[in-house]
Amino acid sequence: PPQHAPLPAATWQPLRQLTLLRAPAPPGDPSPTGVGIMFTKGSAGPTDPYNIFKLTPGTPAWGAYSQGQLAVGEWLHAVNGVNIHTLISAQVRDLIKGPPHTPVTLTLSPPTPQGYQ
Repeated sequence: PPQHAPLPAATWQPLRQLTLLRAPAPPGDPSPTGVGIMFTKGSAGPTDPYNIFKLTPGTPAWGAYSQGQLAVGEWLHAVNGVNIHTLISAQVRDLIKGPPHTPVTLTLSPPTPQGYQ
């Protein structure tokens, strides 16, 4: 994907960090797991150069949704300190997934700053 400077932080204040544990894996399955979230690309229009990801309804029985730590409509900005504004969704997913029961830190902002949907 094309490389762009990160979005101005002031656009997205306040940012918050949330550390979650990745889901357990089925017995005998060493595959990476996530935290039970889903996201979709948002934008400020057809010429927006950034990949902005908004949380969408996920797996309510697992993780931060069921515990009230995440809200649908929040925006995801970084995973474990890696800015995701120039990544595609598959790359973001790969950053979130990891060994079962290990921590992952998400940087989030409240729902929709002006101009983004």
